[in-house]
Amino acid sequence: MWLFVLLFVAAFIAALSMGYSSLPLDRILQVLSGNGAFKENYVFYQIRLPRALVLAMAGACLAGAGIILQTLSNNDLADSGLLGINSGAGLGVAIFYLFAGEGMLQFSAVLPLVAFISALVASSAVYLLSYSRSHKQHAMQLVVIGAGISSAFSGLIVLLMSASDRTDVSFITAWMSGNIWGSTWPFVFTILPGWLLAMGILFLKAPALNILVLGEETAVALGLKLRNEKLILLLCAVAIASAAISLTGNIGFIGLMSPHIAKKLVGKRHERYSWIALLIGSIILLIADAIGRTVMDTAFPTGIVVSLIGAPYFLYLLFARMR
Repeated sequence: MWLFVLLFVAAFIAALSMGYSSLPLDRILQVLSGNGAFKENYVFYQIRLPRALVLAMAGACLAGAGIILQTLSNNDLADSGLLGINSGAGLGVAIFYLFAGEGMLQFSAVLPLVAFISALVASSAVYLLSYSRSHKQHAMQLVVIGAGISSAFSGLIVLLMSASDRTDVSFITAWMSGNIWGSTWPFVFTILPGWLLAMGILFLKAPALNILVLGEETAVALGLKLRNEKLILLLCAVAIASAAISLTGNIGFIGLMSPHIAKKLVGKRHERYSWIALLIGSIILLIADAIGRTVMDTAFPTGIVVSLIGAPYFLYLLFARMR
């Protein structure tokens, strides 16, 4: 646990230091002590710090949503990006942006709600369609239907883009590629409720999540109110993921990788691996953003960097399940 705390601190410092204008650790300490130059203070407090906080909380939210979705579906391949939540939230954000335009910044607190409603429609469709007549989900069926629903909602986003002006298209395109746009102080407080929900639900529902891993029949035999628990957990997962996605854009695979890595390291009990998974999610997103802002002259979308890491991992898990 403490190793991942140290890795998180290192990743957070890297996010504060790296960018167009380098801010070494010694200068960060000068800024924190009140002795930094005006430019350094501005870069640190108005650009780097709020962005790093949003990234840290968003990574944890995506990991938390992944934990819940994988437990509900009993499927290690489950992730907000693969189950239609990302594209569903994206459609809601795109529609909201087309109506609000640049004034959307004034309604930043509403964004997670808009994303939640549209993401809930997409994820509900995936879960309903993936149930067979025996009322059980097949892992591969869930992934295939999730990909289909995601494609359908992505198609609707493209349709909206074709009817929009150039400015609107530019924003939506950046969102779809995972370009972090909500990275100022107002957005820190926008994502904070989602992060707190992730912390709370994983702490309070750890016993229920442990029981769900044993299977539906065992869960019912142990007295778990299955339908109520699954509904509450699904709503929380969609809300947590939507809070992050509405600000970070279309970022996938974090909810896939983080829980899987944590379970490999410390086992499958939720009260043990959940917190490590949240830290891993934050670390991945912080590092991916730092890489995207430094490896090229122009900022490289964070979502693409995460995809370059996550896609091979997804294929590894997919082939492992097929054996």
